[in-house]
Amino acid sequence: MPIEAILERMRPVEGQPELTGRIGELIARARATKPDMGALEIAIDDLVASIEFVQITGPAWRDLVAVNPPRKGATHDFAVGYNVDSLVRSYPTRSVWRNDEEIATVLVDGEPVTDEQWAEFTTLLNGAGFEDAATVLWAIHYGKPRARLAALQVAGGSNNG
Repeated sequence: MPIEAILERMRPVEGQPELTGRIGELIARARATKPDMGALEIAIDDLVASIEFVQITGPAWRDLVAVNPPRKGATHDFAVGYNVDSLVRSYPTRSVWRNDEEIATVLVDGEPVTDEQWAEFTTLLNGAGFEDAATVLWAIHYGKPRARLAALQVAGGSNNG
């Protein structure tokens, strides 16, 4: 995103206070960051297909988790706090990122898919495909952000600019 666009987003909206200081800087940086991405490969007959997931915002992720509660007796669900299978099936194929840009969040072989296509495609995934998809979604929403924070803390970057 060009700096002009970042500065435009930092301008106060009429009736809202201007965001200055450290919080203004953090908001501008958050809006300028790109979402994390993760991919997996699956076999369909004698073809290999790639599924790529793009991270959704924290509030959108928490809303998705809330409507996919863990299944009784499903140990993996309770370990992560949500129904991994239904979350994979209901993962949105488009979402609005922090900078208000709508982005594709599910791509198959590099091509964006619709919600309807994704819903049908997930019915064809085998157990390994579902497990790998669930792992990638966990990684881009929890694993990568936590690893990035840990690396920054080790490097002494917790308050750098």
